[in-house]
Amino acid sequence: MIGHFTRKLLSGITLAAMLGLAAVSTQANATTLHMAWSQDATGLDPHKQTAFSSLRLLELIYEPLVRVDASLQIIPAIATSWEFSKDGKALTFKLDPKAKFQDGTALTSADVKASFERILDEKTGAAARANFLSIASIDTPDAATVVFHLSQPDVPILTAMSDVNAAIVPASEIKAGSIGTKALGSGPFKLDKWDPNAKEVLSANKDWAGGATGVDGIEISVLPDEAAILAAMRTKQIDFALLNDPLVATLVPKEASLQLNRVPVLAYHVLQLNPSRKPMTELKVRQAISCAIDRQEVLDTASLGEGKVTGPLTIPALATDPSQLFCYKRDVDKAKKLMAEAGYADGFSATVIGATG
Repeated sequence: MIGHFTRKLLSGITLAAMLGLAAVSTQANATTLHMAWSQDATGLDPHKQTAFSSLRLLELIYEPLVRVDASLQIIPAIATSWEFSKDGKALTFKLDPKAKFQDGTALTSADVKASFERILDEKTGAAARANFLSIASIDTPDAATVVFHLSQPDVPILTAMSDVNAAIVPASEIKAGSIGTKALGSGPFKLDKWDPNAKEVLSANKDWAGGATGVDGIEISVLPDEAAILAAMRTKQIDFALLNDPLVATLVPKEASLQLNRVPVLAYHVLQLNPSRKPMTELKVRQAISCAIDRQEVLDTASLGEGKVTGPLTIPALATDPSQLFCYKRDVDKAKKLMAEAGYADGFSATVIGATG
C-alpha cells in the first residue's frame, strides 16, 4: 500500500522533490500512515509560505492548476487542459468538472480568478507574485474556463502555476479573510488537526478528483531529532519518515523492518558572491574562487556524497554539462595566476555567511 500511496500522490505530494532520503517500515498500517519529519509547517497560507517544511504539508491539502511529474513535465491537476494563443498572450485553462474543495463546494473559474488576484495584490505579500506580473487581466467565460490575458508572451508562467504557492483557494474564504487561519483546499487530504511543532492529523478527501489516495489518513509527528525518528520506526510507532541528514540515514540498520529509499531532490547549494563589493567586483577574483574550489570534495564532506556537481541550473531539461563550464575542476595554479592578474597575489580576507531555506 505504501507503493500505491507514493505513486498516486507523486504529483500532489511531490515526493521526488521533497525528500532526499526516506525510511519506510515494512510493517506499515494500510489504513493510517504514521509519518514523521523533523520540521513543522510555519503557517497554513499557501500563497505566503516559503519554508520547505510548510510546503511539504500544504502540498497534501492544496492543489494548483497544473503539476509537474517525476520527469518535470507539466501535467493536469485542477485544470484538465490548457492552451496558449498563437501570439502567446493568452493562456486558456479548462477546469476539471469534478474538482471540489474539501467542504464539498465546487471549484470554479471564480475561485481561480480570485486566487490569482489575491496573489497579485501587493498587500497579500504572496511569495510567488513576481512570477505572475505578466498577467494583465483574467476572464471567466464560464464556470469551467479561465483565460489569463498576458501583457507579453510568458511561457515560464505555466511552470510557475504548478507550485503550491499558486494553489487555488476558495473565493469565499478570500472574501471572509480566513485564508491561513484554516486549511481548505481541493487536494487529496483534509487537515483535521494541527498542533504546531507537535503533530498533524489528516484524513483522505473522498471527493478528490485525482482518485483514491491508498490510505484513509495520515498522522504526522514532528520529531526535531532525526535519531529519535529512527528509534520510533524501530519500535513500529512510525511507518514512513523523511530524513534530511544523510549522516542519520547511514544509521538505518539493515534489518527486515526498515527500508531506506533514496530519492533525488531538485535543489541546489551554491556559493553566491556579491559583485558589488571589492574584491568581488573583479571578474578574475571570482574566476579564481571558482578554480580554487573542489566541488566534489565539498559534496562528499557536506552531504556524504549524496547528490552531484551541477551547473547553475539543476532542471534536467536546462542543465549544462559542468565539464563545459569555466574552471569547474579544481586548478589551484590557475587560481593563483588569476588572483595575481587581478592584483591580489597575496590573497584577501572575506566573510562567508550561510543561509538555509
